[in-house]
Amino acid sequence: MKMARLVLAMVLVLAGCFRWRPAEVPGPGQPLAGNPRYARVFLTDSSVIELKNPSNTGDTIFGTGDIRPGDLPTRIKIPLTQVNRIDVLRLSAFRTVALTVLSVVVVFGGSYMWIAMHPYT
Repeated sequence: MKMARLVLAMVLVLAGCFRWRPAEVPGPGQPLAGNPRYARVFLTDSSVIELKNPSNTGDTIFGTGDIRPGDLPTRIKIPLTQVNRIDVLRLSAFRTVALTVLSVVVVFGGSYMWIAMHPYT
């Protein structure tokens, strides 16, 4: 039971640690700043493509992604002229600290309440 609570707390903490942040669209031949693992590419036609391990070569950004849900990942190439904006997945220090503190308070508060309600168990 204690292990299940610990696993649940860890999942909650890790789920809130990341956040999509805008990144600068690189110029031709420039690498993506920070070497992100995931990127959301917003195109000029208002469509959005999520790329895994994105990189930039020449005037093209490329990575792997799903064209349709359920399909196998496909290598996708997008000319920089069609890119309107790029968001990258980054660690959010504030969310990490806040969720860690909240998890600790819930775990210890729950344990204290259980002990207070069952003093001889």
